[in-house]
Amino acid sequence: MSERLFKTTHLRIGWILLTALFALLGCEAPLNLSRVGEEKARSIHVFDHFKAVASTANKVVVASDAGVLLISDHNAEQWQRIQLPTKASFIGITACPNGRFAAVDSRRTLWVSSAQATDWQAKPIDTEESALMGLACDSANTVWVGASFSTLLITSDFGDTWRSSTQDEDLLFTAIQFLDDGTAVIAGEFGTVMFSRDGNDWERTEPLPNEFYPMGLYFRDRRHGWVSGLSGTILHTADGGQSWERQQSESSAPLYGFATAGNRLFVLGDNGTLLEYGGGEWRSVSALPRLSSYLIGAVSLDEHRLLLAGGAGTLKTLELDSNSARLADQGAGQ
Repeated sequence: MSERLFKTTHLRIGWILLTALFALLGCEAPLNLSRVGEEKARSIHVFDHFKAVASTANKVVVASDAGVLLISDHNAEQWQRIQLPTKASFIGITACPNGRFAAVDSRRTLWVSSAQATDWQAKPIDTEESALMGLACDSANTVWVGASFSTLLITSDFGDTWRSSTQDEDLLFTAIQFLDDGTAVIAGEFGTVMFSRDGNDWERTEPLPNEFYPMGLYFRDRRHGWVSGLSGTILHTADGGQSWERQQSESSAPLYGFATAGNRLFVLGDNGTLLEYGGGEWRSVSALPRLSSYLIGAVSLDEHRLLLAGGAGTLKTLELDSNSARLADQGAGQ
């Protein structure tokens, strides 16, 4: 082949390839941003990672990361999305008997609202403790926050003033609950569970076996209680914490907390885990499809409906009857 013919052939091949490239570019579909706008207009996004949920007789509030809250009436059918002036993630949220809400974020701030749950105010938490976890409101509308170094932070005026107490031990309180009779029960690191009637004098139970780290806590009354944690572990006491027994669980996932609906008891955890208690055992709720995201919070909408919140925009209503459960999907999670 002559040099001229060789060059001509390669030029033709190059022109054909370039023409084909322009044709492909010309056929490319125009960029469609409509779905971006649609996603922004939704109240629930797939990138939401819900951290806690609380409810009153009139309102339900779901706390997420990046300062986001979702507000609904107690039917939990239509949601209003609120962006607070913070990008901090929420640690917990609680509802008080007077209808007000209180939430704690990762920057040691207490956010408080009226019973309408739309007017939120930031109140700095007066503490040097770096870790905050447990959160609850008692019958006198006093908000309690668990913290590191066995510290309890207490406010009777929704964050205007604070007082604290400590056991002078290097442990983190992870969960707080107030029983119907006003008794406070707290759980923390190194298998710690304690009771108090006045918030000052505390009675320790027998330590949880193997210094178990409790993530979730629920006491039905002063004698009967449960704690949950890693590896699908659930420990139960029927004697006020004098002894603890591990119960059989159909999960090995971390279990983050408990929820009740009527007289039914559930526990929630990683990988979409939802277990129901019965006959001394914890069995998976078959109505819930397999989820890759976590479940971390739940509230009872009534005796027959349980609202579940978790990662990847997971917000689901579980409809219960006497023998089974049926799922009504409200969120963006799959």
